[in-house]
Amino acid sequence: NRIQKFTIDGVWQATIGQRGQANGQMYVPHGMVLDESNNRLLYVADYGNDRIQIFNQSGDWDSTFANISSPVDIVIDYLHNMYVADNKYDRILKLDSRGQFLAYWGGTGTANGQLNGPFGLVFDSQNNLYVVEYWNNRVQKFSSDGTWILSWGIYGTGQGQFNHPTDIAIDHNDNIYIADHD
Repeated sequence: NRIQKFTIDGVWQATIGQRGQANGQMYVPHGMVLDESNNRLLYVADYGNDRIQIFNQSGDWDSTFANISSPVDIVIDYLHNMYVADNKYDRILKLDSRGQFLAYWGGTGTANGQLNGPFGLVFDSQNNLYVVEYWNNRVQKFSSDGTWILSWGIYGTGQGQFNHPTDIAIDHNDNIYIADHD
């Protein structure tokens, strides 16, 4: 119910937030992202309070985007649009930098483009969005406007199979890394 800030040497610097529902308080924070190019704001997916909270680089509360159901992860594209994994309604929300709704896609299901338990989000170098799904045990690739491109994965513990994946990362060569419960 807090964010802790450290130096690269592991020295504690600050605590951001505390348990609660007021502005600047959190309940079960999940994903977060630092927007380096937009006044260095920290965006936090405040899962338990159904909102995104924004803090400045000093750790002070800046603003809140409310009415976002069960956000578990958040990423920002090069245009400063936010993409939020809405775990309650199994969809991806696209918001502008002011928190204004732009689009959504997904919806509960197993077909291409549908989602079931979206968790981790990441962009590749071509601005395509990847989503790992906890319950569908797969990865889906979308364009930044939500057009489905590709999906892969099935339930299992073998190579290329997933057992409830929870996060995803992409390196500078567009290699994809996925965390799951083998």
